[in-house]
Amino acid sequence: MRNSVRVASVPALACVVGSAVAGGVPGAFSLYGVQSGIGTNGAGAAVTTDALVAVDTSTGDGVILGPLVAGDGAEYAFVTCLAYSPVARVFFAIDDFRKELLRVDPADGGVLNAVPIVPTGVPGLNGASVIVASLSQDPATGLLVGVENVSDQMVTINPVTGEMVSVTGVPGSLRLAGQSNIIATSASVVGGDLVYFDTLSDELYRVAIDQDAGSPVPLGADFSVYAPPVTVAGLAEHPGSGVLFGAETGGINELFSFEFGGAPFTIRSEQDSGAGSDLSIIGLAFAPAPGCNPADLSPPFGVLDLGDIGVFVDGFTMQGSAADLDGNGIFDLD
Repeated sequence: MRNSVRVASVPALACVVGSAVAGGVPGAFSLYGVQSGIGTNGAGAAVTTDALVAVDTSTGDGVILGPLVAGDGAEYAFVTCLAYSPVARVFFAIDDFRKELLRVDPADGGVLNAVPIVPTGVPGLNGASVIVASLSQDPATGLLVGVENVSDQMVTINPVTGEMVSVTGVPGSLRLAGQSNIIATSASVVGGDLVYFDTLSDELYRVAIDQDAGSPVPLGADFSVYAPPVTVAGLAEHPGSGVLFGAETGGINELFSFEFGGAPFTIRSEQDSGAGSDLSIIGLAFAPAPGCNPADLSPPFGVLDLGDIGVFVDGFTMQGSAADLDGNGIFDLD
């Protein structure tokens, strides 16, 4: 039942005292997604390229921040997923047509870099056959993790090189008895597990990232309010609260929040771009709102703790932007 859900909306992520979020858009947002390249932006202009969108968790309203376009003019219109990296302080996305891993600027959606996805450690796959429509980041390793839909197995992706490796090395390891294949359309790391949505069974599943606990476990989500078939094309856990947000794009374009053991809760009947047209969200990810303390690198945001030090050390080791707090391109301890 809908009223079994404890939290219907989550406020914007708080910043530490003395570093308040700037007013206006996108300062009031902390949930982001990718607009699938159809519809209009806030000014009423047509959008043909996928774009980065800021989404209000209280209303479901969205504002298009900018198209996914690289500095050389390359446009990306087949993005399937989105993940945020606190180490690199950028979003990562996958373009299914180009089979590339994109590094996306949180400010305006510009594509900062793109590398080919190389499935060197995935049995039976080559670069042309890879299909990944679900992506999140494992904070324990810094690797991106998701489900590869041709071989039905969990994979990790190196965010720097694009190298893809199978978690188990066994094709079909995510199929349960009676399933000939799955199509995972979204995923989010929750604790040490990966939660993903399979559009063929209209179900959310939870499985240990290293799969040491065995097969995926269905969570018993009730999507009957959406008149299946359902497509949940984005999942993101709100840092600090544990509430999982999803974007349903199977025709009604709704944003919902979800707690394990509860049913989906619809926040709004549309995801509005500000011009009255629905947004079709592909991928969701939480990120610190602009204006937050640059040293606040790890959930819970708004608190400086040992988790932030750990992310800084990882970034320093990898020469990532998380360790370059003043943005001068020099990695030091000053």
